[in-house]
Amino acid sequence: MNKEYVDEWLIVNADEGTVFWRKSRGLAKAGKSAIHKHEITSRGGAKYKAISFGRRQWLLHRFIWTYVHGEIPDGMVIDHIDGDTSNNSIKNLRIASKSESSFNKGMFKNNTSGVKGVYWDKKNKKWMAYGRINGKMKNLGRYSSIEDAKNAADTFRRVNFKEFYRW
Repeated sequence: MNKEYVDEWLIVNADEGTVFWRKSRGLAKAGKSAIHKHEITSRGGAKYKAISFGRRQWLLHRFIWTYVHGEIPDGMVIDHIDGDTSNNSIKNLRIASKSESSFNKGMFKNNTSGVKGVYWDKKNKKWMAYGRINGKMKNLGRYSSIEDAKNAADTFRRVNFKEFYRW
């Protein structure tokens, strides 16, 4: 990314995660947002804001990160700390491996217990706590109360995911 060229055409406010046109050209009007009105949906269903600039379409969080910190190393991604993909403030973005970024996911849509990392084991009639690490599911035990299972799953994630832990 050529920062001088970016600054010639765009006003980038990394603290707020916003980008505005500095100059008018075609449909782009000075002072208007450069962020697309439509969002890009990932295979996992997450929605991301995007801009088109320099003959390229950018996901906004990747554009903001690159503008402030430079190129993203191979194999790394930009993670939204609070899990909100619409919050593209530089303070909410961090570099992460794909695995680390996956630790920061919210609850899956098909979760029936309402608690992350816990499901009802019909056979044993207990709450089952589990965690995933290095792509493998780890059994954290069966519990009579959902609260005990939740505590076991939370403790596992807090210990193993460190700064990427999210409730």
